[in-house]
Amino acid sequence: MAEWTGPLYLASYFVAYAALHSLMASRRFKDLARRRLPGMQPWYRLVYSAVAVITLAPLGLMMLWLPDRLLYVVPRPWLYLLILIQAGAVLGLMLTLKQIGPWSFLGLIPSRDDDLASGSLEVKGFYCWTRNPLFLFSLVLIWSSTFMTVNQLTVYLLISIYFYLGALHEERRLSAELGAAFRDYRATVPRFVPRPGRCYQRGRYQSDQRA
Repeated sequence: MAEWTGPLYLASYFVAYAALHSLMASRRFKDLARRRLPGMQPWYRLVYSAVAVITLAPLGLMMLWLPDRLLYVVPRPWLYLLILIQAGAVLGLMLTLKQIGPWSFLGLIPSRDDDLASGSLEVKGFYCWTRNPLFLFSLVLIWSSTFMTVNQLTVYLLISIYFYLGALHEERRLSAELGAAFRDYRATVPRFVPRPGRCYQRGRYQSDQRA
């Protein structure tokens, strides 16, 4: 039973974290925050990011403190290959954040609405090859770990599932807001893994709807 204590607590906490994260990202919750705290609207993205980071921190501590068991350690020379892959994933994350604007992404630049209110779709950088580069590079980073424990495996599986469900939710929202422009983009560019010949033309594509 002790062997399952770590995964059980980690899964319970992660589900609660994911529920809070999804609630704050929902349109209904943002509309409620806009009505109750109108002065906070320009900084909602910053509050959202801060809550996400603060509530995620205990998960890392739990992974260290809860009972755990080592599953494997990658030997040389494959160890160096995985380190190289992780370095590439970190570089990809940094470049993607630079392409989308790190300060806007974190909410450090105030905005009237953190949603796409312009009714247009702008495709640039890694988004030409994959619809979710941040998720893709994050998954490559965690799954190229040079060692694996039971607690790690539990959290990594939960993160992977959450990223997939989050991508589905976000794409439904964008499809409703941007219409044919996003549907054309979705039909051309893979959700996660890039494929040859599937790079979307760079530029801005006008939607047939207005949010």
